[in-house]
Amino acid sequence: MSVSAANPVSQTSYDKNHESYDKFRPGYTEETVSTVVEVCKLSEKSHVVEVAAGTGKFTGELVKVTNARITAVEPSTGMLESFRKNFPNIEAIQASSFAIPLPDACADAIIVAQGFHWFATHESLAEFARILKPGGVLCCVWNYEDFDALSKDSWQYRTVKLCHGLDKNVPQYNHMNWPKAFDNQPWFAPYKEVKFPYEKSIPSREFYWNLWRTRSYLTALDPSELEKVHDQFEKIMDESLSKEEIQPDGSFNAKRGGHVIWATRN
Repeated sequence: MSVSAANPVSQTSYDKNHESYDKFRPGYTEETVSTVVEVCKLSEKSHVVEVAAGTGKFTGELVKVTNARITAVEPSTGMLESFRKNFPNIEAIQASSFAIPLPDACADAIIVAQGFHWFATHESLAEFARILKPGGVLCCVWNYEDFDALSKDSWQYRTVKLCHGLDKNVPQYNHMNWPKAFDNQPWFAPYKEVKFPYEKSIPSREFYWNLWRTRSYLTALDPSELEKVHDQFEKIMDESLSKEEIQPDGSFNAKRGGHVIWATRN
């Protein structure tokens, strides 16, 4: 399968909003990154293939803590533009998860940050197994909204529910369909997982809205529909974000989590 096999909503949206994505999407906690390095057994001798590398949000965290060789794979032209600007010395290839132009058994680890739900299929796993060395590790990472820590009348719960209500027709982490990819397949051992709840500071209401606007399903809306969502968003924030939650600098905290899963190639 070719680059065109990448989900068209994700590819089109991220071609459009790659600069906003790079500016507003959050990074990853030290605990999350160190877990990835540990389970992938990364060293300066390791070759890591980062699939759906995007603008390099996870790459930036990775290069701080390891000297492993990284090859980035990304189907979106826009995302690659930002990635190459951010990391001109890292090899970056335009390709989908279904057809990665790398040799068999060339990688010690494959890392997918905030993207596996877009291509959680046996076809992708077969391709990952092809380029991984026997015993190599596939590691997937997500930031997620920590609903278990939220009351249903909180600003975070209500805004997330509003925006998640628009993602019905696109693959998303929160749909929890991605684990099915690991069912009835011969390439990987059952995956292991760990979650790390944390609080994330959001600089302002405007920043928070712009963060949501980087989601593919909001990017895909026509301007009039997006304006309606924005109006609902602002109404929720007016009703639910209390003055006590806002810091003197205008920031406020969201309850989030880091989710890491990993599976060893058979």
